[in-house]
Amino acid sequence: MSRFEPEELFAYDLSPRIIDSLELMYFDSSTVEEVTLAQQQQQQQQEQSTVQVIKPVQHKDREYYNSDIYKLNLKRQSRGLPPLTESEFEELASELFNESLSGSEEEDSEEDGDDNDERYKTDTLDTIFERSIAKLEQLKLEQEEEGVVSHLATRSPFILFKSSLLDSSHAFGVYKSLFSVKEINDPINALKSWQSQQGKKSAIFMIGGGHFAGAIVSHAVKSTKGQVSKTPSDLLLNSVDFIMQKSFHRYTTRRKQGGSQSAMDNAKGKANSAGSNLRRANEMALQNEVRELLQSWKKQLNECDSIFIRANGMQNRRILVGYEGSPFANDDDRIRSFPFTTKRATTSELKRAWLQLTSLTITAKPKVDDKVLKQKALQQQLKQSKSNKVKETDKVTPEETQTREIVGFLKKSRGPVLITYMKKNQLSPQFELQPESEYYHTPTVLHYASAHGLKNLIGPLLKNLKCDPTALNKSGKTAYDLSANVSVKQAFRIARSELGESIYDWERAHVEPPLKREDVEREDLERKTQEEQEKKKNRKLNQ
Repeated sequence: MSRFEPEELFAYDLSPRIIDSLELMYFDSSTVEEVTLAQQQQQQQQEQSTVQVIKPVQHKDREYYNSDIYKLNLKRQSRGLPPLTESEFEELASELFNESLSGSEEEDSEEDGDDNDERYKTDTLDTIFERSIAKLEQLKLEQEEEGVVSHLATRSPFILFKSSLLDSSHAFGVYKSLFSVKEINDPINALKSWQSQQGKKSAIFMIGGGHFAGAIVSHAVKSTKGQVSKTPSDLLLNSVDFIMQKSFHRYTTRRKQGGSQSAMDNAKGKANSAGSNLRRANEMALQNEVRELLQSWKKQLNECDSIFIRANGMQNRRILVGYEGSPFANDDDRIRSFPFTTKRATTSELKRAWLQLTSLTITAKPKVDDKVLKQKALQQQLKQSKSNKVKETDKVTPEETQTREIVGFLKKSRGPVLITYMKKNQLSPQFELQPESEYYHTPTVLHYASAHGLKNLIGPLLKNLKCDPTALNKSGKTAYDLSANVSVKQAFRIARSELGESIYDWERAHVEPPLKREDVEREDLERKTQEEQEKKKNRKLNQ
């Protein structure tokens, strides 16, 4: 393996022999195994053939633009998703309710009039939309299980390059954060273009613990010819060309305690000691000094290709980025972080970090992970086994299909959709969830809602759906007996108060005496007020 001097490995000033020897390495993300370029290209072709943009059909029919599928495709378009065809829409709709959306519907009572029907259609579209998104996410997960081939799948902060100048077990590594969003797709061409670019520069900033250091650095190396330094590393630091540089320090952190004064104020309340007041004032002074500096550098910052920031905590980051009048916004794609640990913010640390960031690293190639390979093989066997079992088992019963839909609505606390679904499918309020073995303790909708702490659904299920609170599970428990918490019990007692004593046998349902909603809300408010007072009292004691 050839030996290289540190100055030979500067990414913006590589020799032709190094550039010409580089060959991009691709990896299977699930195995950390190197794959060939041909395999990578084959996968790209498969992705392109799978992800096809479906051009919307031009419809002149006014009814189409009032249809459900048109409204759904508008929502998908806003998420950057291709439109569904009519057959795909019908498939999702039939999966949802086990019947076509356009099927015949009997009119319900007056309380299920036009408003409810419109809300039902809206909720139906929302559910179909979520179902279509879930299918895409599942497809994405399955593709990830197979392993995505990419030069970025190195499980390290580097992009790796093979080279004829290195032995077969080593590779050159370049930090991914050195490349822009566009450049990272073709890193070799990016490296080549850097060699011919003139006058390029970047900005680097570090801030934390009251220390700030910033610089605008040229991508060109400064000549150190004739300079005398104690060590080669000092000479290398001198080659870093800072066009502008500045550092500040303010006393903002209590010794041996750590954390800024503002962070302490937020956590424990504002202290009034002389030291805390001084640290608070110094934080504001440091912020003003840094922002004034950034404003004076604004012209140069606008010309920078990259902006590297190391800020300890969001408070320090806000000093640099995203405030009103900041030279760069939060979404500026030039902003990147350092992919390694840095020391205290000083000018010399800026130079050291810049050298590390912009130098090619010689690193060992990732080895094939035998454990992952075995695990992947086992997963494939399990997947095949499950697939075979599904084929062998009987078809799912209509009741089980309906149960899945009902439980899905319950989990999302979608009360109106659940009630409408059960009425339109003519399901009894005491419909028993299937299979029985899975819903042994929670056989009814009301049992399920109570046991899972869905307090907001208790009232609608008792009032609108007319669920029977006296129904028992296999253990002889009512829905109230399964209440997950006090809030659920209160929901039952409020319903008892609002519905009256005659509609249900509340004693048989084991529901405690009625509670007025106003009394519960007042008690909750008093409890929260008391908790806040106790917190304030504890803060004062801790200061």
